[in-house]
Amino acid sequence: MVQEAPWTVDELRQMDEMINISANFSTEAYKTCTSMPEEEIRAISYSENQRLVLTAEQAREKGLISGTVDGIIDTSISYVVSD
Repeated sequence: MVQEAPWTVDELRQMDEMINISANFSTEAYKTCTSMPEEEIRAISYSENQRLVLTAEQAREKGLISGTVDGIIDTSISYVVSD
């Protein structure tokens, strides 16, 4: 017996669209703060798809982050990057 898929084709398309929207947003944001080539930025932006994952130190070296924190800081906007 073939097991039914947990998601419909439409649900998978919607998930893929959300991933792409998020990755495009990240790419545009990173282009303003780093001199990395767009192809490399896109690889990082799509890291949820296992394309490229950086450690915090690697991200700092590439100019994607300026540092790390050990607690929560009150800001108007923030992103969480974890190892």
